[in-house]
Amino acid sequence: MTKKWQKALDELRCSDVELQRELKTFSFNENVVVTGTKPLLFELNGEIFDVPLQTWRSLYIIFIATLYANKKYANKETQSAVKSVVRWSSKGEYLHNSPQKISRSFFIETKLSAAQIYAHVKKILEFCDISLEKVHVAYIGKDAVAQEKLVEILDSTETKEILISSQENRETSQKKETCSKDSSQEDFLLVPYKNILIEKFSSGYILGNIIQRNRFRHFYEELNGSQINLSDMELDNTIEMCGMVHDGRLYVIENLLDESTKVKLLEYIEEQLNLHPRLYLEILFERFADDFRGTAIESTDILKTYLQALPGFNYYINKDRVFRDESFRHVGSPKDEVKRLLEEERRPMSDDEIFKKLNWIPQQKILNAFTNCSNTQEILSNGDRSRFILETFDIAGDEIEWLSEWIKQELDNSDFIGSMDAVKALKSRYSDIAERNSGFRDLGIRNAIAVLLGDDFDFKGNLIVKKGKVISNEVLFKDFCESRESFTVDDIDLLADSLGVPAFYDVIYGNSFRLNERDFVQSVPKMDVDAIDDVIETFVRDKDFIPLKKIDFWGGFPVVRGNWNHFMLESFLWRCSKKFKLVHSNFSKTTYAGAIVRNNVTMNFEDVLVHALSEENFDAGRAKKFLKEEGYLAREKCSNIDSLLEKSLQLRTSRK
Repeated sequence: MTKKWQKALDELRCSDVELQRELKTFSFNENVVVTGTKPLLFELNGEIFDVPLQTWRSLYIIFIATLYANKKYANKETQSAVKSVVRWSSKGEYLHNSPQKISRSFFIETKLSAAQIYAHVKKILEFCDISLEKVHVAYIGKDAVAQEKLVEILDSTETKEILISSQENRETSQKKETCSKDSSQEDFLLVPYKNILIEKFSSGYILGNIIQRNRFRHFYEELNGSQINLSDMELDNTIEMCGMVHDGRLYVIENLLDESTKVKLLEYIEEQLNLHPRLYLEILFERFADDFRGTAIESTDILKTYLQALPGFNYYINKDRVFRDESFRHVGSPKDEVKRLLEEERRPMSDDEIFKKLNWIPQQKILNAFTNCSNTQEILSNGDRSRFILETFDIAGDEIEWLSEWIKQELDNSDFIGSMDAVKALKSRYSDIAERNSGFRDLGIRNAIAVLLGDDFDFKGNLIVKKGKVISNEVLFKDFCESRESFTVDDIDLLADSLGVPAFYDVIYGNSFRLNERDFVQSVPKMDVDAIDDVIETFVRDKDFIPLKKIDFWGGFPVVRGNWNHFMLESFLWRCSKKFKLVHSNFSKTTYAGAIVRNNVTMNFEDVLVHALSEENFDAGRAKKFLKEEGYLAREKCSNIDSLLEKSLQLRTSRK
């Protein structure tokens, strides 16, 4: 007990003679019954708070507001702990009974019994790792007439007889025995409530739901032969004391998992935390997916709530991870673990190898680490879905100095050079560098020297330029296409991301040939252009143009590399056809659209749209939908639709 707390108690006793006899205190490491008491003061980490109106509701509001909104205590961890225990909403009207605003988007339900508030506060303190013995409450007892209705019911001989009778006749004696282990008055009273929840609401009881509440009353009366003498609010509060609340539903903790599964789960957590600094709930859920099947534990979120509510669970949970205690929270992040593994292996490793070695970390988190670390150059790509760290690349100081001089000399005669040319020069000059770095692909070596020489030169895509020299993105994407025999849309995305610009698909289509949705090649495949034009002619017939989408049968097309598709047709029209051309708004990564127009017809894309719309009287909305459905546009977006409709009307009028 601190001197500050003792002084506050002394001052309180001196202010009222009656308090000298009635004032009592407790700390939250004690098991106390608070029903029927009035809190006057409480102490949190040496700070003293008065309790207005001497109600547990007032204490609850002050306590939550202090931990959630007071800068001295509030952080993401304490706020998360508070939210995991209290019934809350981002808007007050979403709460059924007595909402209290704590912050702009955080409201809590405060219509709770004293016992519930005591339990909430204690659980939050435990989750926040605040010492229970350092949090004190000074209180006095209420008059007997003010005792809560639950206590009156508990003292009823009839109620006790009902409890005993119902226990003797239960078929689920094992579950009922678990519910009645605690001999305290309140837990004894909750036995029939828990039994009904276990048997009739195994998928959870929706708090505040009228239908569920009426069903509960019906089952209670059916089982016990008498009605529940509680108001709706008192009934909901009593039911909430029977277990844990997740997403507005009350679950009896003992009923979620059988004892053997619970033991197996806790043993696995202990085993994993002996091996690793953290355990991800996602991995834990996947490991026990078969055991959870058929239970209410259907997600990592409810698994987290279950573990936090489980008596005797002594580990720390932060967001989606379990730690032995809070001191491990910043140890062993996915990025750190990937870097540690690559440093230990001293070689490039495939993604699959890394996934297998770090199987206790979710794959998506490892992939996120790859992405984040590629931006910071902490983990480098070796190509073909493999990675390494710079420290494992073996190159001497004089070797990198020679390469730097070689690049400078080359750039004196050219605006840029290919980075792979630099790799070839390095390997030619130092023949043993490949032996010393077995497993390193040319792309990996290129990425390593890009970091080592990053202060001297700019590495842009596949090119090296003088530091600070501006080179157009069109040149970079053109060189990208010309420097490789084949590539994919994923490779294009990587280049665009590294340059911080959108992919220049117009440049790419002009300097490569698209085979399908995913693959490009540098050179146009061998094909019979005249024969392909003749097949297209059978679709166009006597028209000047048709939508690209109208060609929907490929059986008559000559055999080429791969299977015919609209992406390949786009490339053929753009680069090869003698009789037809493609007009459209732009090329795209995932979609195709536009029109096939005869070469001898002088129509641009706008002309095509005007002629297409002139066949019918459209409003703007229907016009955009028509152009999308016909395949002229990839999406129902057209900024100049009003102008197109006006021109189409003029064209339609001129035909009359």
